[in-house]
Amino acid sequence: MRCPGARIVGAAELKGFELLFKGRRYDAVATVEPLKGGSVPVLLWDISRNHERALDVFEGWPRVYRKETRKVKFEGKSRPGMLYVMTAGHGCGDPSSAYYTRIRDGYKRFGFDISYLDRAVEHSSQLALEQDMEWREPDYDDEPNLFNIRFWQ
Repeated sequence: MRCPGARIVGAAELKGFELLFKGRRYDAVATVEPLKGGSVPVLLWDISRNHERALDVFEGWPRVYRKETRKVKFEGKSRPGMLYVMTAGHGCGDPSSAYYTRIRDGYKRFGFDISYLDRAVEHSSQLALEQDMEWREPDYDDEPNLFNIRFWQ
């Protein structure tokens, strides 16, 4: 456990967001991004300031993740919750098998729908493939350089 002594409050829902995996292409980690009509199952924790400082280090705040306070739906009521959201500039990717298994185990333990997690992995993988297709090797044949100069005609 990352924060011994932290207390689980319960399962909640983050409306208006989707779960994605971003970072390294084949070692991506979880984040959320705004999506109209979206919803992400989340686990609400009661943490101390010391827990938050430990999480800041673990999550790479403020370089990898930033902190946001958002309303989550818990027991039918809206309640504020702090979450870590990946900073800009990270592409989508596939989570490692070990990372996926750790999240899947948490989903099972707290009764979340695993198909939601699987759809998020598939969607992130598809976005990563699209990003891969957008990146193309520049075409240097039009400009003379050391490797394409013709010495004969």
